[in-house]
Amino acid sequence: MFEKIYCTFLLSTLLIVALCDKESDTNKTLCKKCDCKYEDGVITVDCANKNLGEISNNWTIYSENRNLTSFTHTTITFNKNNIEKLQVLPQLTNKTLDLSFVKCNMSEIEDGAFKNVKTMKFLDLGYNKLTGLKGKIFQAYPDESPDIDLEILNLGSNLIHSLERKMFKNTPNLKTLYLNDNPIDTIDSVTILAISRVVKLEVLDISRTGIKKLPDELFKQLKNMKKLYASGNKFKTVPESLGELGGTLTFLALNENPIQEIVDNSFLGLGRLETLQISGMETLKDVKSNAFIQLKSLKQLHMCENSALEHIGHDAFDGLKKNWQLKEIYLNDNKMRHLPKDLLLWKELDKVNLENNPWICDCEMAFDLKSGLSEKLEKNSHAKCVEPPEMSGRELIQLKLEDVCSSDRINSTTVKVNAHANQHSAYKNIRNILISVTVLVILLVVGVIIGVRTTQWRVKLRNITISPIHYTNVSTI
Repeated sequence: MFEKIYCTFLLSTLLIVALCDKESDTNKTLCKKCDCKYEDGVITVDCANKNLGEISNNWTIYSENRNLTSFTHTTITFNKNNIEKLQVLPQLTNKTLDLSFVKCNMSEIEDGAFKNVKTMKFLDLGYNKLTGLKGKIFQAYPDESPDIDLEILNLGSNLIHSLERKMFKNTPNLKTLYLNDNPIDTIDSVTILAISRVVKLEVLDISRTGIKKLPDELFKQLKNMKKLYASGNKFKTVPESLGELGGTLTFLALNENPIQEIVDNSFLGLGRLETLQISGMETLKDVKSNAFIQLKSLKQLHMCENSALEHIGHDAFDGLKKNWQLKEIYLNDNKMRHLPKDLLLWKELDKVNLENNPWICDCEMAFDLKSGLSEKLEKNSHAKCVEPPEMSGRELIQLKLEDVCSSDRINSTTVKVNAHANQHSAYKNIRNILISVTVLVILLVVGVIIGVRTTQWRVKLRNITISPIHYTNVSTI
């Protein structure tokens, strides 16, 4: 009996000592538990997969044997630990700080958890079990809360349905916000208020959040937005509210939405957009005439992997041809059989991908290739003909006019092409003549005005009367 009591006491003592040592190690310095590196002015603390259950509010990364005054940035990673509740973090450093808590089974964050890390620039809370967040996690006290320098916040892949109205009250410098892969479904009024407070926001990711609509009020206060990721949602048309971002938005991703067609007002107001991604849409069948007429600055278009896309209007890009900016277009993995005549200014493009479409290699396709398309296809492109049967399997870049066009058609089309080229050249000459005449007329008018002014000035000089000098006779005394 005594032996059992003694063994139990001994095991309890050893367990308590072990726990105390563990607590002591965590409290004293993370670098005894984690992997620390000090190089190029950056302190890197890797605490991933270290079986940490909590983070004490008095831990430190400082070492008695190392002078850290020359280090300007700190990165601490706690990924893949079991930190279900994040408590208040200690004041770590007055230098810039990045923190990561990815895949920590985190479901709760204590109020004021980040109040002591004012210099934190980056915070990653992705892949956790957070259902909602309060603005108080960044607050010290309700009435006196120093702002945090946070610029990038990742809340992706959690269980968030909505954001608290004052969520970002103490993060006025926030520029990038990831909300992707959360079951938001509907952007409610409090979430709108929360996001609209982030006036410096430049990048927003709401991909795969199940939303069907983007409310007009969501973007009205966001005057600095440059990139919007909204793929994998339930939009049946391109959201009209995107026009609120027209003054600044340069990148838009709408991939994998159930949009059926692109029409002439789909991108109304987005005149500064440079990159557009509308790929992976299983229901997209038709791109109508003037579909891209609003996108005057478009440089890169991804319209690929749309398994039902058969038709693009022949004048879908006509509105861009006067001031052509487009350099890259990706049309691979669609269901397209024909390329409309004069669809694009092929010679002005840098990259074209037409792979994995059931192309009918006819005379029009051959002339498109001859007019500059073949030179722009990617070097490793394997775009192939499917029809007619005798052309099946042949790569587009190997297609020749004589293979699919009659000699009469070749001659007549060549004449038309040359005539069009001559007409274009004539238009250029007329334009140059008009410009020259306009300049001469302006110079002539300016010369006449100067001449008139000069003549008037000379006349005025002549009309100036000079008073004569009067002499008075002095009597001789």
